[in-house]
Amino acid sequence: MALLKKHRLFLIISLMIAIIDGAFVSLTYFQAKHNLHLDQQQKAISHFAAFDIAYQATQENMVQVANIMANTPLYQQLFLKGKQAVESEGGGAGGPKSKVARDALYAAVEKNWHQFSAKFQARQLHFHLGPGSTSFLRVHKPPKFGDNMDNIRHTIVDTNVLQKSIMGFETGRVYSGIRGTSPVSVLNENGVKEHIGAVEAGVSFGLVLDNVTKKSNINAAVLLYKDHLQENVWPDYLQKRLAAMPAIHNFVLERGIFFTISENDLIVFDFSESVIVES
Repeated sequence: MALLKKHRLFLIISLMIAIIDGAFVSLTYFQAKHNLHLDQQQKAISHFAAFDIAYQATQENMVQVANIMANTPLYQQLFLKGKQAVESEGGGAGGPKSKVARDALYAAVEKNWHQFSAKFQARQLHFHLGPGSTSFLRVHKPPKFGDNMDNIRHTIVDTNVLQKSIMGFETGRVYSGIRGTSPVSVLNENGVKEHIGAVEAGVSFGLVLDNVTKKSNINAAVLLYKDHLQENVWPDYLQKRLAAMPAIHNFVLERGIFFTISENDLIVFDFSESVIVES
């Protein structure tokens, strides 16, 4: 007891030092954690800003391509002949006259399409008949035409209704991408302005992701619901796509690197251009 009394002051001081030291360590830990959170938050803001810049620039490039195609007099006249042929042959894919008009338009735009594709890495150039969205010519995939897409190509429907350019992200029959549209109108043989349809240019989301990931040193991906793709994408394309890249938890990788934990291990998928079925 005498020894305890003798060292009471020392014990109290030691206890106070321990409490202060523990509090200091805790405060330092939480401050470091807070600073790390702020740093991560700032990096996220920077990444989103970089993504937004790349995304906007890509959209504007696609609108520029669509505008050039939609406002070239030769293309306008050939597209008008295509519309007239389709209407005279009952709509949809049309018949022999529509094929002649479609082939003539394709022959006229093919060279410019390859130039735009090389310069802007565009993957899609599409002529749609109005007032909704019926495919007249997929320059990037000529054998596919005549299908109605009113329920899945809202940008085209809106372009034909509003008769103004629109840009954005949308799913298509083959792939989802960043798209720019432009309405096509021309003076017909009677001197009356006639709305024909819309031209659409599109690019893979991979272009934006590649620009962002290379500059920011991050991983990013675009994931789409499998159910949505099954409703809208051509079955033959989707079958090939799922064979090369199976769905994970009802998600299909559109572009990027997808990390997911399975029951037993870590699965890493790198969705590169080599497994994309060209549209």
